[in-house]
Amino acid sequence: MWRVIYNELQISLVPMKALIMIGRKLHVMVHLSTPNRLRNIIGCLLRRLGFLLRSYYISQM
Repeated sequence: MWRVIYNELQISLVPMKALIMIGRKLHVMVHLSTPNRLRNIIGCLLRRLGFLLRSYYISQM
């Protein structure tokens, strides 16, 4: 029983880690190539998106 749950968690955490990594890389790229004001807006959007993805993943489990 617990093993199954553990495996499910691992499977659903893998894409999450990948998404976080991609998000960080994108964030750095955007950070280097945009002016301050735009950077702040995009940063906010990325944080919101990350939060939504996280809560979506948690609700799926």
